[in-house]
Amino acid sequence: MSTELLDCTLRDGTYVNDGNFGFETIKALISGLNNSNVDIIECGWLINKDFSINKTYFSNISDIEIFLECEKKAKYSLMLYHNEYDLKKIIKNTGRIDILREIFRKEKYKEAIERSKIIKNSGYQLFYQLVNTNEYNNQELMELSGLSNKIMPDCIYIVDTNGSMFRGDLKRVFEIMDENLDDRIKIGFHSHNNLQLSFSLAIDFIEMANNKKRDIIIDSTLFGMGRGAGNLNTELIAEYLNKFYFKNYDLDIINKLITNEILKFKETTDWGYNIPYLLSGTFNIHSRYAKYLTEKYEINPETLREVFAIIKKGETSGFSKEKAENAIKSIL
Repeated sequence: MSTELLDCTLRDGTYVNDGNFGFETIKALISGLNNSNVDIIECGWLINKDFSINKTYFSNISDIEIFLECEKKAKYSLMLYHNEYDLKKIIKNTGRIDILREIFRKEKYKEAIERSKIIKNSGYQLFYQLVNTNEYNNQELMELSGLSNKIMPDCIYIVDTNGSMFRGDLKRVFEIMDENLDDRIKIGFHSHNNLQLSFSLAIDFIEMANNKKRDIIIDSTLFGMGRGAGNLNTELIAEYLNKFYFKNYDLDIINKLITNEILKFKETTDWGYNIPYLLSGTFNIHSRYAKYLTEKYEINPETLREVFAIIKKGETSGFSKEKAENAIKSIL
């Protein structure tokens, strides 16, 4: 079994600062993470937005070139939303970007897998990101695995979008995917920390994969930077992998990046544990409901539980401002 670490600070961090890291910080993070021996660096989004040298939104793959002056040690990746980016704009792989990660919702998985052939044929490693993977039932996971085996992506990710997974949830999804996926396809894990379980679940995931001899990739961000409650911390999982799996991630570099480049964003924006994000994870609804309702209304945890229960009855997937407003107005 091989275990790789993918740092996605420059991509998941966009939910905190709208991608506005600044030119020098983007360069410093890519260079520093390269030197820290992190295996994969996700440099941002491939998205239909105008390119700015201060942001990690890229309208074309070639836009990223100005940030890649350091000697390349890690692999580089970009993420794109299914059906929200024109794949005709994807150029043949020139060796600068190694991986394209396609993210899609459950109702779109057949369409997304078929569409992903373009990425594969363009010479990139192809990763699938299954939004809220725990929503898939066993039959859907088996069918998705079968379709994936025909395309042969390099990795398929279990994504805990709402930060609501427990060990049993992860075990169910992992075992079905492990049993049905081609042995050459890696399984990844991307978590959100609403229930403060990201680190614990990552350890569980490593042990599950080790028992099955399945190659895996784990996502993390510096200081857990990410939407809402944030993500698995790079500094935590890197230390664990160094200690127990003979990795050689440079924690001095990683911690210096946090001090010099990441903590400044905490002064003007916030992420991390709080009760509203805990409740969104408990109810398995999108964390944007917690952010939207608590910023707009003075609302206590007891009332928020009532609102989330109403939203959950609607079997919502993703965030809807209309559903949030209807739910709170029904009890206020």
